[in-house]
Amino acid sequence: MPRPSLAIVLIAAGSACSILHAQQATPVAVQPVQPVQAALPPAQPPFVVAPAHQAWLDQVLAKWQKDSDAVTSFYCDFERYQHVAMLGPADGRPYKQEKGKLGYTKPDQGSIKITEHLVWTPQQQAAAPNAPAAQPEPNKPVQGTYEVPKDGDGKPEPGEHWVSNGKNVYQYKSRDKQLVVTPIPPQLQGKQIVDGPLPFLFGADTKKLKERFWLRPAAQLCNEKLIGIHAKPKRQQDAANYSDVWVVLRNEPGKKLIPAGLRILHPDKSWHEYRFDLKNAQINPVFAGMFAKLFQEPRTPLGWKRVVEPMRQAQAPQPPQR
Repeated sequence: MPRPSLAIVLIAAGSACSILHAQQATPVAVQPVQPVQAALPPAQPPFVVAPAHQAWLDQVLAKWQKDSDAVTSFYCDFERYQHVAMLGPADGRPYKQEKGKLGYTKPDQGSIKITEHLVWTPQQQAAAPNAPAAQPEPNKPVQGTYEVPKDGDGKPEPGEHWVSNGKNVYQYKSRDKQLVVTPIPPQLQGKQIVDGPLPFLFGADTKKLKERFWLRPAAQLCNEKLIGIHAKPKRQQDAANYSDVWVVLRNEPGKKLIPAGLRILHPDKSWHEYRFDLKNAQINPVFAGMFAKLFQEPRTPLGWKRVVEPMRQAQAPQPPQR
């Protein structure tokens, strides 16, 4: 699969932006922030943000929320790269390469669907009779190919699929061969998707972002056309799914400040990189109805079960199954 043309270099960096060029928000020159070295109690922030950095960040968040509020519907293709230690080719390429489509219509319809996916499959090496199995050498490239993943029956495995139609949340669970349906409590229906499967994707409410994450600028992700933010989760339910998130916002004159890429680091040190094709994205299209099928209930794959969960008092959609 060819690498995408969208030139976004997501580097897992923790320092703050040195000089951030923001067309929409007045740029503020800042100096790198040194992370706190001493271990802090869980209730304490994992890093210190200088006042000048925080002032700049508040400007960016305010602009991001304003632009996000103006988006009533959004449709975009994306690419995702999954990196898992000891499973990839060990030369920087990912373990999985995927393409997908996402959609969002205010206030409560969302869809994330993987339409193409390939998994790195190492080439089997022939061994001499009675010889012990060869062990992979760390950081040494392994010969192999990318292939369509298959289930235990040898059939192509469906890609991840998550849908919210405002009344139910639908999610594929490939390992269990289940389409799981989770009803949304009536009191939460019609409200904006905040706790979606991807942080920062469906809306950007400054107050809620600050309640959910510790935030700071990310220096290596910033340039004249991009703004980088590093986030660490405050809530235990988020921290169970990811330890760090780096979000890259498109920052170009005359265009909305919206995510162009995400890197999500998981507690097991695997990480996912998302690249959104904003060049061809549909933002508030006139004929939004043509995308309505994105929010329909996914079909139940052959041999799978449709499982309806009991309605919960608090709806917190889980991230796509890794």
